[in-house]
Amino acid sequence: MRLVIVNHEYPPMIGGAAQASARIAAELAASGHDVLVVTCATPGCQEFSTDGRLSVIRVPGGRRSLTVPTTGELCRSAGGLARGLTRWAQRFAADGILAFFAVPAGWLAVRTARKLDLPVIVSLRGSDVPGFPSSRLGLVTSIAARPLIRQTLTHADVVAPNCDHLGELANRFASKIADKLVTIGNGMAPEDVAVQPAGSASGELHVAAVGRLVRRKRMDLTIDVVRRLCLQGVPARLTIIGDGPLRTRLEQMCHDPVLNGRVEFVGTLPRSEVLNTLRRHDVYLTTSQAEGMSNALLEAMASGLPVVTTRNGAHPVVEQAGCGRVVELDDVQGATEALRDLYHNPTGHADLAHRGIHYSQQNTWRLRAGNFAAEFERLLGKGIETKSVDADARIVPRPAYPRLADFTRNRQAS
Repeated sequence: MRLVIVNHEYPPMIGGAAQASARIAAELAASGHDVLVVTCATPGCQEFSTDGRLSVIRVPGGRRSLTVPTTGELCRSAGGLARGLTRWAQRFAADGILAFFAVPAGWLAVRTARKLDLPVIVSLRGSDVPGFPSSRLGLVTSIAARPLIRQTLTHADVVAPNCDHLGELANRFASKIADKLVTIGNGMAPEDVAVQPAGSASGELHVAAVGRLVRRKRMDLTIDVVRRLCLQGVPARLTIIGDGPLRTRLEQMCHDPVLNGRVEFVGTLPRSEVLNTLRRHDVYLTTSQAEGMSNALLEAMASGLPVVTTRNGAHPVVEQAGCGRVVELDDVQGATEALRDLYHNPTGHADLAHRGIHYSQQNTWRLRAGNFAAEFERLLGKGIETKSVDADARIVPRPAYPRLADFTRNRQAS
């Protein structure tokens, strides 16, 4: 198939959806599909690049930040994508469109797909779903976007939340979409999965936390948990990976005699360094208020860390894998007790770590890309379902399409 992926954020931009769309694109291309990513330009990146079956077009959109976009940047990104998406999908002779986020990419993708009579799948990520406790948009913009989100969910062929909780919120917001909801979570690359449990080997409990330093992540509660551990005689240390507007206030919280230099803020790190840093810790803690399918959580599990998490939407993964403890949203004492138990029970600690590793080995980005490809095959009517003892699906041969190299030449000549 020839698939267009559209997302306003894509590496080197930082964020879970940026990483997810890049991983899905790469795995689809590696599986033999031709993939065109249409995204927004960032300083220092080429406007057009290609690597085998994967091509990336970065349209001008006024994006300057590699982290959380401002409302203005998000609106300008939408304008840039709107000006080019239909044209590139036509030139690419696309079979279908996959969008990340209901707005702006999803709304634009659905509009383009309806013009070109193509199937379209919209992957929901969290902050694009009304009812989720955090939004990338300002209050006024968020209210104005609600009709666009409703249109997107109503007219997409498949709505693919990255966890069941988002699917429930989306179905509550836009009725009559239950039959098109297909949960497709995030995954891990096999090379990023540890072969043995992580550990600091220090005699202390080294706790890792990853996330943007924004209100929804509630890093203040994370710090409070570590402070309580220290008061109870557990020699705990905390490393916070990530940056954001609350960093100064959080650092001030740590000017506390009990903590005494036991909290380290390392800022934003390249993903490879995040994984290496996680493997030097003993446990992963998240006190977030709400999550979709958290990449940071999956990376912690893949790194061999037991997990202690609040019941925030991403917690079913921990329960399914059996790799940690889940506490109620505001149960700081419960989180403290869970970490204390792990510190005093090294055998149980190792068992939880092995379970997280096993889950990560079974849930890869290739599997998730295959989920998306299977949905497109179903929508296109190319897969013939068999009900005989032969369980292998029969695939109708595809018509010939222009080669990706031809598309590239047309792009450079325009």
